[in-house]
Amino acid sequence: ALRFGAEAELCRDVGRQCGLALRLDLDTSGPVLVGKTRKGFEALKAQLRARDVIKDYIALVHGSMERRCGEIRAPIDDSCYAEKSVCRVDPAGRDAITVYESLEEYVGPDGEIFSLVHLRLITGRTHQIRVHLAHIGFPVVADERYARSPEALAAGRRVCPRLFLHKVRVGFCSAGAAEPLVLWSPLSNAPELTQAVRRMRKRPSG
Repeated sequence: ALRFGAEAELCRDVGRQCGLALRLDLDTSGPVLVGKTRKGFEALKAQLRARDVIKDYIALVHGSMERRCGEIRAPIDDSCYAEKSVCRVDPAGRDAITVYESLEEYVGPDGEIFSLVHLRLITGRTHQIRVHLAHIGFPVVADERYARSPEALAAGRRVCPRLFLHKVRVGFCSAGAAEPLVLWSPLSNAPELTQAVRRMRKRPSG
């Protein structure tokens, strides 16, 4: 539960999501944003709607990205989420934009190549990173909902037992602050992810 003391009535306001303005997928690690007051909560939601909040992630994906950086623009349809707990790229969906950069490549225990990727969400659709990366052929390691096959899921879990997706940075404007706030959560805050990287060897470049 979110606990700010008896004076923080917003944490009991279900209509305002108990103050939770920016959340995470269940298996994703990293910081969330919570408004302690109604004014703060509404200010955060307004920044999210205006796409003014910085949301950066690190993911480990299957495969080698020939295009080292780019932008994924593919609409996401969440109409089947309630029934199947998955979303999909579909022209009827809502616009969704993800910027990515491949940082490093690794070789796993079975010889498979993996890429460590930095991503920035411009929009904030359900499962956006996972759907977009799977759509371009590079699913996130240990993603049971968007893996190519049961065999690929098992191979990913031999590298990392949990979904390899971590929010590393969030930036926003806080009421009363003279400058925007940028909060960091390095990958070392998720030890199971850093251990997974250390168990692999870097792939030589070139």
